[in-house]
Amino acid sequence: MLMLLEKSNNPYKDIIQSGLFVAAITLLILFVFQPFGTFEADISYKYLKLFGYGAVTFCAIVLAGLLELMLLNPQTFTQLEKYKRHRFWIVPLLYVTCAAIFNHGYFAVSVLGAWHWQNQLLFFLYVGAVAIFPVAFLVVNNSKNKVGNREHSHLDYSSLDHSKHQRTNQQLDAGSMSIDDVQPENLDESTHPVSDLAKQAHSKSVSSDLIALVGDNKAERLEISASQLVYIKAAENYCEVVYLLQYDENPELQVSEKKAASQQSVLLRTSLTKLLEQTPADVKVMRCHRSYAVNVEQVTAYSGNAAGLSLQTDACDLSVPVSRRYVNDIKAALSVSP
Repeated sequence: MLMLLEKSNNPYKDIIQSGLFVAAITLLILFVFQPFGTFEADISYKYLKLFGYGAVTFCAIVLAGLLELMLLNPQTFTQLEKYKRHRFWIVPLLYVTCAAIFNHGYFAVSVLGAWHWQNQLLFFLYVGAVAIFPVAFLVVNNSKNKVGNREHSHLDYSSLDHSKHQRTNQQLDAGSMSIDDVQPENLDESTHPVSDLAKQAHSKSVSSDLIALVGDNKAERLEISASQLVYIKAAENYCEVVYLLQYDENPELQVSEKKAASQQSVLLRTSLTKLLEQTPADVKVMRCHRSYAVNVEQVTAYSGNAAGLSLQTDACDLSVPVSRRYVNDIKAALSVSP
């Protein structure tokens, strides 16, 4: 819930969990505090009827979650980028609206016996008041996740010329070279700050060959340069390809424009494995998770350990996960010693 589904590997499971969480908070508030005149109300089977509000709240959250997934699907919401800019108020309003309609419907059936629009508006206030607690929790949790993902060590990594690093690692493992023998001057040819890598990405975006990603359906074809591709996310029978618009060719703007480059996404009906098979061997797009592949040339920072990494890029706020089995491969690609 609350803008987290776009980062979820299993959104349907998360929808159910969010529904149970919000329903539990709702029941806790109703049972303990009995607000909105509930305490004074003298009705039969009060707690049983209050439990019904938890049930309909769960149904409302599930429905709102499914609607949120539709908003995240570019094929069903054509103005996805506009939605993303306003999602911080659209998504909570969506959940509150569904919960208000469902709860008022339950109230009309179980208590009032009739539907009144005045009561419907009143239920928007009731639900909004109750929703403050779970929504505030999820907002704080979401903010902590973003802060945690950004408290990382920035990478000064190579332009993915691995042969030199592989020879050095082999010599270190064999004992023919000690760590003291690795001098900074030996790394100057391949180690660059992030700003230099941004310049390299710009030059490659102009000159690199196009890669064509084709889906299973007719007319599903995306042609972009390798440096434009950020990551690919698989979900069931579809893959979302996230890429950047071509950078401005003015070299004076290339660094400042990197973050301002528009993020685009295309949904292709195919598997992640098939898309990776379509990428040329010299393109550094690597599988890093069961549901993710990342262009390692877009990675600017990482956090984590041998159990799993989280990759960040300047192109977007989303952190790309790296599962345990791919950690060593990704570190090698980033020229970071495992």
